[in-house]
Amino acid sequence: MFEIVEVKTKGDLRAFIGLQYRLYRGDPNFVPPLRSQMKAILEGRNNMLFGYGPHITLLLKKDGRVIGRILVGVDLLYNEENKYKSAYFSLFECEQDINAAFALLRAAEDWALLQGVDHLRGPESPDNGDSYKGLLVMGFDGPPAMMNSYNPPWYDDYFDKYGFTKSSDLFAYYFTAEKFISKNIEKIIPYAMNKFSYHVDCFDKKNLSREVKDIHEILAQTIPTFSDEHTSIPSIEDIDKMARSLLPIADTELICIARTNGANRPIGYVVALPEYNQVFKHLKDGRLFPFGIFKFLYYRRKINAM
Repeated sequence: MFEIVEVKTKGDLRAFIGLQYRLYRGDPNFVPPLRSQMKAILEGRNNMLFGYGPHITLLLKKDGRVIGRILVGVDLLYNEENKYKSAYFSLFECEQDINAAFALLRAAEDWALLQGVDHLRGPESPDNGDSYKGLLVMGFDGPPAMMNSYNPPWYDDYFDKYGFTKSSDLFAYYFTAEKFISKNIEKIIPYAMNKFSYHVDCFDKKNLSREVKDIHEILAQTIPTFSDEHTSIPSIEDIDKMARSLLPIADTELICIARTNGANRPIGYVVALPEYNQVFKHLKDGRLFPFGIFKFLYYRRKINAM
């Protein structure tokens, strides 16, 4: 017999977070998230999304044992900007049981209908970023890169059979050192910078407010609007929170902002991060302390990708 329980106590929260580690135990490609980071997201720290509307976290139990979880919410800002009446769901995890999966999705749907919406979309990121966004449907032969989704192959089948329809395809690309830019292109870069009068700066942590403001300005001018895909521009506060959460693992030489000469107007940026999933995969229980920190410091020196 299935039972849906709202997460209300610290014990419920621990069960919500801990389920993922139990379900993926033994999966060599699973990269465990840090428990502390997930706890901060679910408690609303460094998470602007929860400030944009109501949300609820639910557990699915069978005979008193937790076998599934889901987060459901309404982003009122997203709905206002896109003239939408939608709810989002995130952090779906479930034992391999289609009836259990349907029970979770039905509970999410019921809660969403009570909020007056007519559309349920997901999986979305729990903090309005990129992590946990979408379902992995191909590429189960290796661990995911940072900010990419990972889930069992049967999740896609569950969502399809429940009645969800695909919104869009997202692709991941793999690029090796052998394909790095040629010397011919290296000659073109200074020519282009001179012709179009711009320069490139590395991210300046000491001037965080300016960097965040410039990234927001670039996004406001460049985020496209599609007829079949609804997007919203993150606020300066969103970008600031995201930047602060990433800076502990960031290499500022891999975060670059292009600005015009003279006026110093921001016109483009790129964010790359060291591939810390090569480190996190060794923290099997998602804990840094008391002993995980030593693994973290050891494997951090062995990162060879971004």
